[in-house]
Amino acid sequence: PLNEVYATRAVLEGELAATAAAGISEDALAGIRGAQQQFRKLYQEGDLIGHVEADLSFHRQIAAASPNGLLNQIYESLIGMMTESQRSPIPMTDSTRMERSIQEHERIVAALSARDPAQSGEAMRAHIRATAACAGIVLTPVT
Repeated sequence: PLNEVYATRAVLEGELAATAAAGISEDALAGIRGAQQQFRKLYQEGDLIGHVEADLSFHRQIAAASPNGLLNQIYESLIGMMTESQRSPIPMTDSTRMERSIQEHERIVAALSARDPAQSGEAMRAHIRATAACAGIVLTPVT
């Protein structure tokens, strides 16, 4: 069920962002920033297909930046289910929510750039909780 996919994404991607943060390379950050800029630009241009691809790239690049290879393997093994939870809400997402999603991505990038594991993990989890809410799924924050 979709609620399990979002809950798993929050745990897994939150941890991937947190573990990526401390030692993230400038090259990895540049790729993530580029995906975020594309995410914003393509949405503003109305290219929803390209926009979704930029979102997928953003999330995958953060996962790839984690030094925890096993977590990344788990993420990659679930990528089909993960990507569907990213694709499905975008056509139904109103512009106010999409602007917030863009800002959430920017908070993730800022936390990664600051190399702050706690903030990176929480920014990612908050983003996924907000995205789940668009699909009518309420995720309880994990402390």
